[in-house]
Amino acid sequence: MIRTRTSLLLVCALAIPAAPALAGPLPVGPLATAPGVYVDGFANVWHGSTPYSNPFGLSGFVDWAVWAPGTFPGFSGYSPTAGEYVYTYQAAVEGSVALTSLFITLDNAADNIGEFTGDAGFGLVDGPTPADFMQILPLNEAEWYWFGGIVEDDRSKGLVFSSPNPPMLSDGTLIDHGSFAFVIPVPSPGGPIIPEPSTFVLAACGAALFVVRWLRVRHSGVC
Repeated sequence: MIRTRTSLLLVCALAIPAAPALAGPLPVGPLATAPGVYVDGFANVWHGSTPYSNPFGLSGFVDWAVWAPGTFPGFSGYSPTAGEYVYTYQAAVEGSVALTSLFITLDNAADNIGEFTGDAGFGLVDGPTPADFMQILPLNEAEWYWFGGIVEDDRSKGLVFSSPNPPMLSDGTLIDHGSFAFVIPVPSPGGPIIPEPSTFVLAACGAALFVVRWLRVRHSGVC
């Protein structure tokens, strides 16, 4: 399906962080440096950590990792769809307001949304607050909601879905009932990857994706 964001995302797709982004008081979690994750044909290793913030106290970072079909490690609570890639995330909250939802943009097929916990040999992925509701809106968003919110210095449980498509870099939205912040980039089911972007290209992609996400949230309303 051709959408207005597709060309932009294909240009941005190779801007893979080589190492986790620096975070604040909380250390990055195990997903950010997980071993055994998907490595694409351009030697991009699909794990990392991306910060988010807004002026109203919503801030933190999202750790993420993508596993190739049949390689998802032994976490508890989730069984991947057979033969599909596994997309995982964990949201950490550092700001003064609670996180009430996380949306990951989907431009391609995704299914089997869920949560997971446990230590697969490289660190514990867990959080005190399970999601109250989760859903996939096809070719739109994967969504997790915490009605009471995830508070400062806490994390979500592992968040996950499956897809037949390999990853590209995309974007997400975090909400605290009254305001929102964007997290750019995070992985999402995609298509071909273009190698070796410059720092300038990454910055331009981030700015453009920010505008796209702001327009989408403005027209749909903040939940």
